[in-house]
Order: sequence, then structure tokens, then C-alpha cells
Amino acid sequence: MRESAPPPRRLSRILVVEDEAALRGLLEVSIRDIGAREVLACGSCAEALDKAPVFAPDLVVVDLQLVDGDGMTLIAALRATPELARTGAVVLTARPDLATNRAAQTPGVIGVLPKPFDPMSLTETLDALWRDAREDHNDG
Repeated sequence: MRESAPPPRRLSRILVVEDEAALRGLLEVSIRDIGAREVLACGSCAEALDKAPVFAPDLVVVDLQLVDGDGMTLIAALRATPELARTGAVVLTARPDLATNRAAQTPGVIGVLPKPFDPMSLTETLDALWRDAREDHNDG
């Protein structure tokens, strides 16, 4: 993806933005239980914009299509907030073929996670994307 500011060394605070309650719960439980991470789950762009500056996530996992907006627009809005300017993002979508090009053009996006995903390997996938983003930044 695009080069951006390096994420912090340790991935510990993850903001999940998904409007489908069951999937939001699955993401939250998978990340928290398997990865022992601090997770804040939001069901809308508005909720994420309100809570993210206080939560200060290292990474945002955001659905591409939300009930009240577009995931890429949300990522840009979050990164426009000074406290979140270096926050990385992973886009969650049922249409990775359509999302990949948009993700590559959006600063801070470190990967695209296709739906459906394997909850048992979710944490490892996020860690790998996080590690690759750090390595890409350190190589450049």
C-alpha cells in the first residue's frame, strides 16, 4: 500500500468499525480473546469519530460500506484528527477486488481483509499486516 508514518512498535489498541452487530461482536471477541488486545467496537462512522480520539487506537479495522458512510472517508476523517494522524487502517470488505485500488490510494491503509475471514487467524493476519507496514516504512 502507500507509505505512511510508522505505526507504534506494539499493536495493542484496535478500533473496530462495523455496522453489522453480529460481525462487530465476532471481530471484537476474536481480537480480544485470541490476541489479548484492547478493543473498542463501534457501529457507525459517527460513533467512531466521537470515540476514536479518546481511545487513541494504534489500528482501525473498518468496514468499507457502513450504514452512515464510506469506510475510506472515515479513515481519512480519523487521520485528519491530529491525535490520529499516524493511525493505520485495515479495510474489511466483501469486495476486496473493488476495495484494493481505493485502499492503495488512501493514506494509512495497510491492508484489505476480505469477508468472510477466519476468526481463529484474525489476530495473526492483523499482526502480519502491521509488521509488513512497519517493515515497508523502515525500508523506505
